[in-house]
Amino acid sequence: AWAASYLRCWSRTVSLARRMASTHRVTSRLLRSSLYSKAHGAKRLSQEDRRAIDFICGYIASNLGGDLSCSRLAEELYIGQTKLKALFKAATGTSPSLYVARERMEEASKLLVETDSTIAEIGRMVGYTKPGAFTEAFRKNKGCTPMQFRRQRWPNSSEQYAQGGTACRNSAL
Repeated sequence: AWAASYLRCWSRTVSLARRMASTHRVTSRLLRSSLYSKAHGAKRLSQEDRRAIDFICGYIASNLGGDLSCSRLAEELYIGQTKLKALFKAATGTSPSLYVARERMEEASKLLVETDSTIAEIGRMVGYTKPGAFTEAFRKNKGCTPMQFRRQRWPNSSEQYAQGGTACRNSAL
């Protein structure tokens, strides 16, 4: 029991370190997204706007388990929701809510494969208070349940007790 508790604590520590490292990955993803938006006729962003988007993407990456509604993100930047949505769309080519959902599912996918945390715990780590809501969002995004995803990626898991199910897709978002 002690060893299992230690491993669970260690996996949470590793998860936090990875989440902090994801802030670094946000910059390169943001640059690719910005280039995509500019190629499709989006207006050029000021340096201040780019700093705001960098800040909000970092905030999202480090607070996946918290409130990431458009109203909360706008509060962080001291701007209105409409301006946030327009600015975010111009910079990334996607809405803030779709970006948050994609980041949450990406983090959940990593946690499912790299930790032995329960589905409910992983759901809470990425911002879902109800396990059913997390499972449904995951199924919508990946095409399979979190348990099916874990079994496919972690075939020797102790949780593997029944084969079957459908293959997961990469992403719906």
